[in-house]
Amino acid sequence: MGSGRNISKSRAWVIVAILFCAVIVSLGLGLGFGLRKSESATELVDGTTTATPLSNSPLYSPPSPSPEGKYRFAAVAADNAECSKIGNHIMAVQGGSAVDAAIGAILCVGVHNMMSCGIGGGHFLTFYNRTSGKTYAVVSREQAPSMATEDMFTSGKNASSTAGKKEYII
Repeated sequence: MGSGRNISKSRAWVIVAILFCAVIVSLGLGLGFGLRKSESATELVDGTTTATPLSNSPLYSPPSPSPEGKYRFAAVAADNAECSKIGNHIMAVQGGSAVDAAIGAILCVGVHNMMSCGIGGGHFLTFYNRTSGKTYAVVSREQAPSMATEDMFTSGKNASSTAGKKEYII
């Protein structure tokens, strides 16, 4: 009938143990080489997340350690430290614009904090135009539906679903 060989239980356990050890060693090597600290041109200054290009130029001056937060190259703030680092790296090291850094940081936030991005999410953006010397602030917060009223929740339970305006725009 069946001409296949049966493997003894002890031999099967030895094979499983060898495969398990091989997987652990592979993961260790992969993570060790893959997640090794990159030798890029960024460094952490005073525990902040400001990316600072390394330079031997006599014109280079390190960022100010002042509490006012005066940054030499870039300052990006996101609701996750890693996302702030990504935005700073895009501006300071890669020479990107503030919009490039904002896009990079917001994509990162979408991965780290999915509940903070997507439909209905808002943001605050402060943008400084160096050539004109003007600062712009964009406040993009959520907005209630156009048929919402100030008193739609005061008439009792579930009033918001039945007490709204009955006018519909077609």
